[in-house]
Amino acid sequence: MKLEYIVRGEQRNLLGLIQMIATTEGVRGFWNGNLVNILRTAPFKSINFYAYDTYRGQLLKLSGNEVTTNFERFIAGAAAGVTACLLCLPLDTVRTVMVAPGGEALGGVVGAFRHMVQTEGFFSLYKGLVPSLVSMAPAGAVFYGIYDIQ
Repeated sequence: MKLEYIVRGEQRNLLGLIQMIATTEGVRGFWNGNLVNILRTAPFKSINFYAYDTYRGQLLKLSGNEVTTNFERFIAGAAAGVTACLLCLPLDTVRTVMVAPGGEALGGVVGAFRHMVQTEGFFSLYKGLVPSLVSMAPAGAVFYGIYDIQ
């Protein structure tokens, strides 16, 4: 429903939107794009945690400290957020294209991916990269800056 408001500029109130989706698409319509969201979220979180541990370990080696400092956690978290974003943004872009008007005609994840690459080129999968990085670096920094506080 969030994507209906974002992508289609839905003008109905929440109850009206719920009724419209239920009527036109049935109960299944509430989960449109959810498979791609799961396919995006699982690798994103996995990459994020792995990258954080890797960056934090490298920063510990560089500093020679026995315990990660707040600053090192902050930097490792920002770098992890950027890494996960760079690797997983194409799935987010494909998900958005799939729920946009006309997206259902593209034939699912593979069809949307293929369509984007063939018509707009590989880098079309990275639409919105700068805003994504601008939001993920600080979010990762704050999350991991707090996550590992001892």
